[in-house]
Amino acid sequence: MRSLIPGRPNPDIEAFVGIRGISFNEAAEDLRRKIIQNILAAITIAALALLIVTLSRVVMEGWQPLFAFLWVASGLTVGAYLFRSWLSIGQISLLLWLSWTAMAFGAFVVVGMASMGPVFFMLAVSMAAIGLRLKHVLGLVLLKFILLMGVTFLIQTGRLTPVPSTGLAFLTNPLIWVLHSILLSIASVVVVYATAVLVRFYFEIADRTRQNFYHSLGLMSLARDTETGEHIFRIEDYSEILYELLSEGTYGEDWTPDFDLEKLKKASRLHDLGKISIPDSVLQKPGGLTPEEFEIIKTHTDVGARLIEQIADKCRGVDRETLELARDIARWHHENWTGGGYPDGLSGREIPLAARIVSICDVYDALRSERPYKPAWSHQDTVDEIARMGHKFDPRILDSFMFCQQKFDGVWRRYMRVEESP
Repeated sequence: MRSLIPGRPNPDIEAFVGIRGISFNEAAEDLRRKIIQNILAAITIAALALLIVTLSRVVMEGWQPLFAFLWVASGLTVGAYLFRSWLSIGQISLLLWLSWTAMAFGAFVVVGMASMGPVFFMLAVSMAAIGLRLKHVLGLVLLKFILLMGVTFLIQTGRLTPVPSTGLAFLTNPLIWVLHSILLSIASVVVVYATAVLVRFYFEIADRTRQNFYHSLGLMSLARDTETGEHIFRIEDYSEILYELLSEGTYGEDWTPDFDLEKLKKASRLHDLGKISIPDSVLQKPGGLTPEEFEIIKTHTDVGARLIEQIADKCRGVDRETLELARDIARWHHENWTGGGYPDGLSGREIPLAARIVSICDVYDALRSERPYKPAWSHQDTVDEIARMGHKFDPRILDSFMFCQQKFDGVWRRYMRVEESP
């Protein structure tokens, strides 16, 4: 661990963002690219199907000018798929827009207003909206409007007709309706698939935003501390180990968590949020604390709980259940099972289960970590000390810890990149 200059930001915060491969901007961009490529794959299949349909029509009916537009459009889609790794998200969206616009314009010019042109135009706007900014999408919509006005002018001047020159025979041709049905089916599949993928995209973005929210709040507690961001993730992993053991119901319903694991992991990140209120002279003091300084340290539990309550009250759309769990942990993770802890002197099952779980995890990690006032302890010394401090912990949780304490050591070694002993 690195000691810090008092009053300076923690230099390991930047590294914290990189733990577990987290880079928020890159993650969001990778997710957007994954979504657009999934949609592109589906549209490419549709383009290949369109090629097969039009080639079969060439065999059955002979060449028609409309096929040139369809093949150009399909070629643009296939090209976008083949070169997707070299293209930006915006470029892929623009190529898809061009593809469907080419089909729409070709349908209007060759077949007239009784064509699939309106459907193709609608799909073109959808493709542009996937990866382009709103102002660019609106610009493309305006361009399409100009194209439509041009087609309308050509119809008005007699250069184009609203229906093909064959008139009613075109509209009553069964093959035409078969083609239209196929194209409508393709368009429907593309729209439904793209919508489903985009919904999943927004859900993932919302989930990552929530994750970032708890990451950011957790970072606040480390901003002036000597601990690194890995401390938060280790607490998460220790809590998960105990949660899974308690979830087996070995100790009965009273000791079986009634909250979700993911909520516990996010809530545990905020257990020391109140430390942002502790002066550097106390928080980073290299020696032991005086009774007065220890009283100051103890206030971080109440401050953290009140901060979380205010966040829950003032931030719309937050997960209140997770924040309530975080508040309980922040306030009561320093209480003792037999009483005498702080800030409220709770005992036994008066202490929320989530706080009891995080309590033993926090003590284990604190003892294993180097701090300004002590060196890092070995795993065995830490386990022995926790056993000696048995009065502090829920006996069932202490039993669970003793049963799985080697897993705690495994978590520590993994984050500290220490090889297992032979």
